[in-house]
Amino acid sequence: MGMHESIKTPAAGAILLLVAVGAPAVRSAAQPSSGGVVGAARLEAIWSDVEEELRLRRHDKEALKLLRDYGLNRDIDKPHRGSNGSIVFSFGATQVRIICAPLRVCDVALQPGEIVTGMHIGDRGRWGILPADVGKGPTAATHVVIKPHAANLHTNLVIHTDRRVYQLELVSRKKDHMPLVSFSYPDDARAAWEAYLSHRREESAEVAMDLGRASIEDVNTDYEISGDEPPWRPRAVYDNGERTCIKMPQGLRRTEAPVLLLEERKQMQIVNYRVRDGCYVVDRLFEKAVMINGIGKQQQRVEIQKKHEKKRRGRR
Repeated sequence: MGMHESIKTPAAGAILLLVAVGAPAVRSAAQPSSGGVVGAARLEAIWSDVEEELRLRRHDKEALKLLRDYGLNRDIDKPHRGSNGSIVFSFGATQVRIICAPLRVCDVALQPGEIVTGMHIGDRGRWGILPADVGKGPTAATHVVIKPHAANLHTNLVIHTDRRVYQLELVSRKKDHMPLVSFSYPDDARAAWEAYLSHRREESAEVAMDLGRASIEDVNTDYEISGDEPPWRPRAVYDNGERTCIKMPQGLRRTEAPVLLLEERKQMQIVNYRVRDGCYVVDRLFEKAVMINGIGKQQQRVEIQKKHEKKRRGRR
């Protein structure tokens, strides 16, 4: 089959052309009679003439639309200025485009402690990419230094690390460029909160186990609750010899939470407590406590006192 005949063929014929061109012994009408391999420029010209007949499926079009929407996402937080004048992008929110310029370098700072495992660029010939380390130890940060060799270039850069994959779009202009680029990581903030909540739940389980391990004889429930009858009035009070649990009613809103004061040396002092499974847990024992909510005439007051203490005072 001649070279000019194959250009007119459909897509299947174009595939046959690729196989034929790859064979060193194949000749075409455009080549000299002495033979030889088709040059890169000639191969590019040939493929530019091949008609693209592959039709996109509906799912293909939807996938490309999602990609365009991702790159033009206007509903995210805009890039903001960070330390040292860096441009900070929110990682994973949209397609990040880094603007560079000839004779200038763009410095892309990755997350401290992040280790680069791979780096791939679409146009290696006209872009320079070099890694650099800043700092030492676990807080050392990897920087990626980017330098275009000409203006009006457009390619992409993929950076693989031990934590994530960066998909970056690179554009070169004559004058504009971003000297320093860095990222914020919303997923890390969410993970930190989840770890915090998990730790708090573990603490709650430990407190429950501490109270649960005490025998019936060791649990003291001899507390008297008196005073007003607000919705937040405790249902019960008990201790295990180390901690005191003030059992609150279900559905208590934070806006109704009272202040807890303990009597020490005939003075009332505010004490911190933790909320665990509907209990106000105080990491100590006390003889008398007061729970207060509101001020003035609207103030509500509930007193908690050990019964043996009240009886001992009555014998004086």
